[in-house]
Amino acid sequence: MSKLTKNKGVTKAEQYLGKLCEKSFLSLWSYPGLFKQPGKELCDLLVMFGDHIIIFSDKDCEFPKNKDIKLAWSRWYKRAVSKSAEQIWGAERWIKQFPEEIYLDASCKKHFPFKFPDIKKILFHLVVVTHQGSKACKNYYGGSGSMIVSNDETFASKSEPFVIGDLDTGETFVHFFDDTTLDIVMKNIDTVTDFVSYLDKKEKFFRSEIKIISTGEEELLAHYLKRINNNGEHDFILPNENANCIFLSEGNWEEFEKNPQRLVQKEADRISYFWDYLIERFAKHAQEETQYFKQDNGLIISEKILNFLAKESRFKRRMLAKALLEAAEKTPINKQFIRCKPAQEKGDPAYVFLMFPWREDKTERENREARIGMLDAVMRVVKFKYPESEDIIGIATESGRAKAEAGSEDAGYLDARNWTEKNEEEAKKLQQDFKILINPVKSFVHDEEYPDLNEKNNMQNKTINKYREDENITGVPENIYPYVLEFCKELPDATNPIYIPVKPDSDAMVKECFANVEEKIKNEGGKIVYGWQVWEFYGVMIEAEFHAIWLSPKNELIDITPKELPFTKILFVETPNLIYENKQTNNIRKSLLKNTKLADEFIETYNRMFNILNEGDRSKQTSVRLSDEEKFELINLGKKSSELLIKINNLIPGRNDLCRCGSGKKYKKCHGK
Repeated sequence: MSKLTKNKGVTKAEQYLGKLCEKSFLSLWSYPGLFKQPGKELCDLLVMFGDHIIIFSDKDCEFPKNKDIKLAWSRWYKRAVSKSAEQIWGAERWIKQFPEEIYLDASCKKHFPFKFPDIKKILFHLVVVTHQGSKACKNYYGGSGSMIVSNDETFASKSEPFVIGDLDTGETFVHFFDDTTLDIVMKNIDTVTDFVSYLDKKEKFFRSEIKIISTGEEELLAHYLKRINNNGEHDFILPNENANCIFLSEGNWEEFEKNPQRLVQKEADRISYFWDYLIERFAKHAQEETQYFKQDNGLIISEKILNFLAKESRFKRRMLAKALLEAAEKTPINKQFIRCKPAQEKGDPAYVFLMFPWREDKTERENREARIGMLDAVMRVVKFKYPESEDIIGIATESGRAKAEAGSEDAGYLDARNWTEKNEEEAKKLQQDFKILINPVKSFVHDEEYPDLNEKNNMQNKTINKYREDENITGVPENIYPYVLEFCKELPDATNPIYIPVKPDSDAMVKECFANVEEKIKNEGGKIVYGWQVWEFYGVMIEAEFHAIWLSPKNELIDITPKELPFTKILFVETPNLIYENKQTNNIRKSLLKNTKLADEFIETYNRMFNILNEGDRSKQTSVRLSDEEKFELINLGKKSSELLIKINNLIPGRNDLCRCGSGKKYKKCHGK
């Protein structure tokens, strides 16, 4: 096979998309500007990974300068949205019918390098990227400029400006990213496994019976990344299993990005990009035919090995990179070291990391041959020692590599499905002859996608606390300061505020305190206690939310409802006479800012949103029907709340305002000194 050359895209927008996809999906699986016939383009970009094919269309259409916004939207929609969808559906049909007639060049002389999967197994994901609509959307609605996405047919019509729906339920679902959301999505779910999982679950969510209105793709992404299903995967989960509609207002993404655990997660993930670097290093040599050990069909063989590495999620890459780099760090230059990571689940590969001494008295070829031979032996011993292993991936490099500026790597793969008795005997002999994994030291490693904010992350915690006045984190009041006590006394039917421990039940749902406590009483007895849980938007606003906790048979007050942030306690104000009457109760909020009305406007905006969703009998319903006027107002209110939040975030506290660090002190006596 000749050296692999690819297009780079024609327009600047296509070139940028190509770079973005190559960074997320890596170069071996990302192909811009494919052709189906001489001079006839198939699609702007295609990603093929396993049974998944992602087809991208990139449209840069000027938004019409027309005073009639509906007319301008209709014209832009036809060119940027409808035509793109037709193109991308056409590309899907072509791949299904003529998978052998796809080319890298306009003259159609260079075939696509890999064989397409069985058509019956292919899972297509279609993505349209549109440009120049975001600016017009921002001018019209305000906010971030991301377009509204909805599956509500009465709302998401071609005539409703800046609303994108499910174009044709009879065709493959089409995702739309704009100038605002393209970077957010591609840079935050930046592995092919994570990206495809998001697209797949979003497609199912949008084609379910649940009515969805989201003020932007980024708000959907925040909802998705904050929630885990029963299989331990991110998913679109509603707080109430009986709900059949959801409205996601603007600001969820910004709030998610400032979550302390999110900040720690990003820091923890930094090491994972070494895994990306390693894949790309192997892939580059395969594509440019510069591998040390060249073979016929080297690109095809390399792709099979690298497919396993690239299939790992960002979280798993973090753990794998950490294991590999720790092995490199701890191994002296003259010692051999083997680290094995057996398969965790069925279908997962086992990994072997080999640190092998480089002998100066040997040639490079002799060193490389000895290392690849040892790697092959180690992989066979891994199968012998862990018989359930079917796919075994080996990565080898020089011992002491962590302290060396340069070096080399070898990768190997063992398909151990057809393992014979002869193979077993040979592996046993290799183990004894080379003393491979005779008495390995076992270690158990536990990690969390969103690490806990505990003493292990003390440095990170200090950083967060130091700059909390800039982050505007919302949380539990750290002490019952005079202003907190005053607010609590003003609450309806209030008693003295107390701190209650948070010990979430495993089956309890976020924001479903009343149902959670009722279920707890049914199973274990005890009583339900109603009251207000008090939150503080540090230095900006204090808020009370109607809540229920559990009084155990041992007379202990416990909050069994999980929180979206990892709080260990809440501030609770019991209400002896107020009870839950199966209807929504609005939160009670009070501004803590002295020299501005921004917080008051923010409170008024949220109160109006609550009133729309809970007018009349709506307060007792899990789903509501809104008029087009109400939907429009709700979206505008969501945009307004986001704008106010940004202004509050950028606001420098007045000298007599409360400090944003949560200390309860005035700014001039705390971080304003």
